[in-house]
Amino acid sequence: MAMRNGNSPRKHPASSPRIVVLAVPPVDEFDLVCPIQVFGAANRLAGKPIYSVEVVTNGKDVKVQGEGGVLSFLAETSYKALNENFDSLLLVCGLGTRNARDPALFA
Repeated sequence: MAMRNGNSPRKHPASSPRIVVLAVPPVDEFDLVCPIQVFGAANRLAGKPIYSVEVVTNGKDVKVQGEGGVLSFLAETSYKALNENFDSLLLVCGLGTRNARDPALFA
């Protein structure tokens, strides 16, 4: 069970594919929001949870700053706290972090 902001557990429906969105700050806001909206729209159109989506980060805390400096987001947890299997991983970054190499993340 993953922890939301380090506080309360979040259950993932067993039949729903678990999608983890890894945000490397500062993120391109559009690149983070659009995929989440697509999965959310699929859930709404189906009338049931088809996908379980969670945002995690490799940042020092759960606040993920947007590249434009206007928006910020809260991740559910750090990627280091992921201890369950997931079906897909989507890596989202910004222009400034596309070439950054995080040794712990790549390990």
